[in-house]
Amino acid sequence: INVDPEKRLLAVINETRALDTYQKQFANGGNFKSRFDALREAAEDESENELYAVLEDGLIDDFWFIRAKAIDFLAQKDSISDLAFERIQNIVKTDPKTYTKATALEFMGEFGPEHLDEAFLLNCINKELSYYVNAAALYALAMKNPELAISEAKKLENTSNTLVLMALADVYVETKVLSG
Repeated sequence: INVDPEKRLLAVINETRALDTYQKQFANGGNFKSRFDALREAAEDESENELYAVLEDGLIDDFWFIRAKAIDFLAQKDSISDLAFERIQNIVKTDPKTYTKATALEFMGEFGPEHLDEAFLLNCINKELSYYVNAAALYALAMKNPELAISEAKKLENTSNTLVLMALADVYVETKVLSG
């Protein structure tokens, strides 16, 4: 039972529920807050089994922030399922929201750079309009091909965008190269 479906009550709600109710809440909770609360509970679930499907379903949610948070929550897990990994790869390639795409690129750079295509990453670095995507793709490229990432990083050294500059610093630190 969702006591406050519109989330209008001013109260601190401290409740204990069976884990399967969070699966139902995510599947049937029409509003963002209900789905996000269920996703957060899934992320905090210690069993790694009971609510994992909620995290997987979060990767295909209609709302971009839920997809991005599902990726963030999965990054904190000890391992991820093949289905979750495939869904994150799909986000990298097709997600219309740049923040979500950048989050997925960072995840793939950290946990699966071998599954990323260098030509795709170069396109993300040089042609995407989003600085988030540019920076995340540069980081992912550094995890996949450090030499190529350094070459691309040198081309971006004159940028004034903080996100890209931070990505440059990450690339140089990760590859232990200092620019001269």
